[in-house]
Amino acid sequence: MGIPSVSDGIRGRLEEEHRRLDAAGDLLSREALDGNYKRRRRQNWASCVYANTATTPPAVGCVSLPRIRSELDRRGDLRGPARARARPHPAVKKTACGTCGRVQRGWYDRKRRRVRDLGCGDLRIYLAVEVRRVACRRCGQVKQERLAFLADTPFYTKRFAFYVGRRCRASPIRDVAKELRLDWHTVKALEQQYMRAQLRRAGTPGPRVIGLDEVSIKKGHTYRIVVSALIRHRPIWFGGTDRSEASLDQFYAGLGPRKAARIRLVVLDMWKPFRLATARHAPQASLLFDKFHVLRHLGDALDQVRKSEYARVSGRQRRFIKGQKYTLLAHRENLTLSGRRALKTLLAANQRLNTAYLLKESFGQLWD
Repeated sequence: MGIPSVSDGIRGRLEEEHRRLDAAGDLLSREALDGNYKRRRRQNWASCVYANTATTPPAVGCVSLPRIRSELDRRGDLRGPARARARPHPAVKKTACGTCGRVQRGWYDRKRRRVRDLGCGDLRIYLAVEVRRVACRRCGQVKQERLAFLADTPFYTKRFAFYVGRRCRASPIRDVAKELRLDWHTVKALEQQYMRAQLRRAGTPGPRVIGLDEVSIKKGHTYRIVVSALIRHRPIWFGGTDRSEASLDQFYAGLGPRKAARIRLVVLDMWKPFRLATARHAPQASLLFDKFHVLRHLGDALDQVRKSEYARVSGRQRRFIKGQKYTLLAHRENLTLSGRRALKTLLAANQRLNTAYLLKESFGQLWD
């Protein structure tokens, strides 16, 4: 005969409580009492089970079994609510530093930003984007993350920036800014990003014939250099800080020595820094000076002859030379009837001016 289990006493007290509650008619308290009994019975049963029977002798009336998880332990009591299953935590988003591009997990802080996207008809569309900042270890500072779909101006998407750039190819910046209700400088910045993307797609050109010239961007002799591929009839480089030799060296450095060696002809004006930089980076290329600058030097030489002749003669002979600068320097086709008569009289009266004028006109026929 075995020793009574500890749960026998609990069962006896439970029956007494049931009889008392039945007499009182309290059904809810009875259901709660049944739940407490089942929970305490499981605890007493677990206290009688030992995982290692070699070290601790089992109690009399109890069977030593290894710990086995039942369906009730995993899913809970059938009468009670099911236990919430443990769900895996979502993976932490990897955030890239906007300066150095280093990718790391987590973020420093985050905020929502409204970003303008492509419109739909007459409606402007904005996206609510969560932008994070990271404590970058490489930079040593807190930096904003880099999002691939945002433009360099982070309040606009990249496809909206490319749309603005395509519009600027056919319309002025002022008209595009007015139509899209943007600031002029914003449209200019978006257009520059579009042009940089187009240059990356086109790659580094390898021209055979190039043209060098400068353009003034504002008052005060502020220049930039323009390099054009004359065979393809399009500009390929715009840059530098002035029209010096060092600024043109930037073009040849970006072009590379291999492609610079393929240049056969360079068309330029008679600016000395351009000639020196070209002779150093592309010595095999032939130099061709454009007609405008050559004729300008010829016109300066003809004007010096006119001034010397005016100083040499005196009296009535000066009246043929005085006030005839435009008549000598202009093309004969551009002169009026009175101008042609004055030119004919001047060349007949002064032999030196006649010779200098014929040399200028005959040299200009080399480009015809």
